[in-house]
Amino acid sequence: MGSPAPYIPKTFLEYQTAFQNYLIARGSRITNFNANSRVSQIIDAIATLLSEGDVRTLNGFRYSIREGVYNAFGFPRLPGLKTVGIVRIEHSGHTTDILFPIFNLDLFGLKFQSVAPVTLVVGQTYVEIEVRAETNGVDYNITRLSIDTDDGLGSLDIQVPGGTRFWNPADFSGGTELETEENRLKRFQDFILSLGRSTKLGIYTAATSIPGVAGVQMTLNVNPVSNAFEIGWINLYVSDGTSNPPPSLLSLVRKTIEGDMDDPSNFPGYSAAGTFVYTAAVPVIGINCDFVLGLMNDSQLTEAEALVIAINALTLYINTLPVGFDVTIEQVNATLLKAHPDFYHIQFNSLYGRLASDPIPSPLPLPGDIEVQSTFLPRTGGTSGGQLVGEVLRVIPT
Repeated sequence: MGSPAPYIPKTFLEYQTAFQNYLIARGSRITNFNANSRVSQIIDAIATLLSEGDVRTLNGFRYSIREGVYNAFGFPRLPGLKTVGIVRIEHSGHTTDILFPIFNLDLFGLKFQSVAPVTLVVGQTYVEIEVRAETNGVDYNITRLSIDTDDGLGSLDIQVPGGTRFWNPADFSGGTELETEENRLKRFQDFILSLGRSTKLGIYTAATSIPGVAGVQMTLNVNPVSNAFEIGWINLYVSDGTSNPPPSLLSLVRKTIEGDMDDPSNFPGYSAAGTFVYTAAVPVIGINCDFVLGLMNDSQLTEAEALVIAINALTLYINTLPVGFDVTIEQVNATLLKAHPDFYHIQFNSLYGRLASDPIPSPLPLPGDIEVQSTFLPRTGGTSGGQLVGEVLRVIPT
């Protein structure tokens, strides 16, 4: 018996030639193989179907082999990520603080939920809160002003005082569809390289392979409470795209890494015995920017329209940055200038980052690059503490 050979599909020409040679070898009286003859048309039709079937068979073999490997290791494609965005709640004239609990918002079948309760204190006219989509998918990546309860765009499941408006001041982003085969292959290669499981790459790959996880940062041998060096700690800081991932997601990450002796088939664990696994939400650093936008004098945009376009573009840039990614003044400048061809130049009054729990620095630091720690998530708006403000001036290019 010879050595096994790979499956090679036959081409249309090979089948066509084989049919003709067979008939000639048998001494058949069917010899008119000229184009458009009845016999040649029948042969061509059969050859086409057989060659197409060979290609489909080869693709089926390849798919089955690949899926068989994935299934053996329990490595399905990730279902995608949920869209996140910011909703602004406006109300004026109140004499007591207004507490808005976690609410669900339905936009003609697109359902969102706020990430935390939020309070509008006396003296404020608006407050912002992040919301996340109910399910995965790009359909939830809605544009600015798609939500506006004053115009009937969106319904709530909570009672709110009269005159309260809910709307989105910037586009929503982050929603993705089912993971592509290319991304799964890259993730699987990382998984194979870390089959020891307790390696740093193995733990990181396991955490990022959990549905709903948009980003993870890991530190080792650091006590998460005291921040002192201490052997045995595996600290995972998790983001789902918002500043407040659900506790169920943090619990799932920890259970996946630690393992579950009551369910070892689904949670065999990745961390070595004797280690301590700590999971927490990625701390958020709020990005603040105050700028002056130079708008070309002959632009058809109004100053208000230009400012909306600029802030929307900058919000999308900042709120899609991964964990630990620095915010550079050059990139912020480029993001604003590319937002519209009529934008001529940008002047920064301030550009800095701070934690929501920290006071606003006084005086404000000079505009410059914002170095983001590896375990921090840069964000603006919502509960991040970051705010974008701007002014538009018309200029005559020189």
